[in-house]
Amino acid sequence: MVTGSAVTHAGRAALRTTRRGITTIWLVLLALGLLASAPAVSAQQASAPLIRAEVNRTSLTTDDFLTLSVTVRSGSGGTISQPIVPVLDDFRLLGSSITSSTSIINGIVSSEVIYLYQLQPTRTGTLEIPAFTIDVNGQTHSTDPIQIQVTQGATGALQLPAAPTVTPAPDVQTAAQGPGDPIFVEAVVDNDTPYVGQQVLYNFRLYQAVMLTGQPSYQSPDFTGFWNNQQSMQAEYAETINGQRYRVIELTNILFPTTSGTLTIDPARLTLPATFTRPAIVLETEPITLNVRPLPPNAPPDFEGAVGQYTISVRTNTSTVDSRNDSVILQVTISGAGNIDLLPNPAFPDTPDWRVYDTTGESKAQFANGVYRGSRTIEYVLVPTREGQVTVPPVRFSYFDPNAEEYRTIETNPIEILVAPGAAQAPVAAATPIPSPTPEATPEPEPALAAGAETTGLRPLKLAGDGPQTIGAALVGQPAFWALWAAPVVAFLGNLLIRRRERYLLANEASLRSRRALGKARKMLAQARRRHDDSHDAAARALTAYLSDKTGQPVGGMTRAMLCRMLAAQGISPDLIERVEWCMAASEAGRFGPVRDASAGRSVLNETERLLKQLEQEFNT
Repeated sequence: MVTGSAVTHAGRAALRTTRRGITTIWLVLLALGLLASAPAVSAQQASAPLIRAEVNRTSLTTDDFLTLSVTVRSGSGGTISQPIVPVLDDFRLLGSSITSSTSIINGIVSSEVIYLYQLQPTRTGTLEIPAFTIDVNGQTHSTDPIQIQVTQGATGALQLPAAPTVTPAPDVQTAAQGPGDPIFVEAVVDNDTPYVGQQVLYNFRLYQAVMLTGQPSYQSPDFTGFWNNQQSMQAEYAETINGQRYRVIELTNILFPTTSGTLTIDPARLTLPATFTRPAIVLETEPITLNVRPLPPNAPPDFEGAVGQYTISVRTNTSTVDSRNDSVILQVTISGAGNIDLLPNPAFPDTPDWRVYDTTGESKAQFANGVYRGSRTIEYVLVPTREGQVTVPPVRFSYFDPNAEEYRTIETNPIEILVAPGAAQAPVAAATPIPSPTPEATPEPEPALAAGAETTGLRPLKLAGDGPQTIGAALVGQPAFWALWAAPVVAFLGNLLIRRRERYLLANEASLRSRRALGKARKMLAQARRRHDDSHDAAARALTAYLSDKTGQPVGGMTRAMLCRMLAAQGISPDLIERVEWCMAASEAGRFGPVRDASAGRSVLNETERLLKQLEQEFNT
């Protein structure tokens, strides 16, 4: 018999079993749905490009700028690869910034990074932004090139070889700024009443109490009327003004005024790139006026314009020369503080005892403790005109000391050189010739002795053997004899060739530097890649060293306008001059901007290497 309570219990058990079955079916269906959708999601991710490029506008004027967005994604849980930035021949890079994001879909983590570049066109027409590329597992992925239509703006197209200018575009605003603002700039000099040729330090300072978005673009003044001895040097420190703590980035230029009177240093500009909430902002310093004093009158007769504080030393490569055909290399070194790169070579004294054939000079200097100091070494090739003890006279050097405000003359110590007699050889006394070996004459027969006769005296000696005798080969027929005679001649000719080689190298130093310039610059770039040095700094040093060696002029002390004019005078095409200017500007922006972009540095390094090859071709035509 089944009771009611037993039936109720059985019904409830069946209901629970039914519910568990339905739940299991729903879980199975859900799992099958997820499995079916996963390939679709994975396929969608796989079909998405790893890198893509977009612009916010495809039509603009030369006064405007556009924003280029390059998006790089990691794929399925991989790492982000940095894009390789191509050469942007037709655009000027105003700034860049980076944003990133991470997403999780069905347990798969993916990341993407967006690189933003502000670009301004440098000419009109249909321009192309080349493809950006990345390398993933040995495969190269690239974006599509983008066509941009550019028309003429109100300010005119950029012209070379004039100095680059930055004109605020409609999307750029100039901001008033000063202490108390979150960001401001200033420029100062350490001496506003220098003498002509005296060192002046120009300091540009960026004060920031907040973090900057993007990489600012700095444009230094042209420094008209000054010799700009080096590119800007950077320092970074903290400073508190009116209770506000600032991070300060200071750029220093070493200047030497080249003319007297009133000189004005134009404002320096710093452009903060635009963001999504504001346009680009231009910050300017105040112009600086200097009253440059002329050098006083009554300069020494041998004064040639050197200003600073110097010492002088001398040495020679030998104290004895073998003959009047040999030469002496006299090395004079001038050391101290001042414009080392422009120091003149002191003239060798006029003396009948020496003839001067070649004079070369080399300068080495660096900036330390607020002073530009170094040394200039001058080499004179001297040939004596007489024999005996000959004196190398003192070499004089005059300069103006701006601290003491007086002219000073320094000189080397005299040096004694022993000039031995000429290399003419003394006559050799005639030696008695050794007769050539001849067959021995047949001896006459001796007279027969009488029987029993006693022999008196000695019998003639008879040589052993009956045939002819040889007493040895003549000395003049021995190879060692002629080798000993030839040794002094060979030594003399070898010494003469070595001396001529030394003179050739001294006289053709500039030509040798020009021929080796490309190899030297490439070696600097390769070394920077191996050591992972600052790419922007390495590109600037390599390009500056190359141009200095090819032109024979210290390019590091030139403004961009001076460099462009010099390259144009050398016959370099405007396109290459513009690329040189772009490399210089990009290197300067990368070196002195507060944000370092490794990919942009590699791009500048690669562009510099391509540029050097094309410059070499034009210099050699």
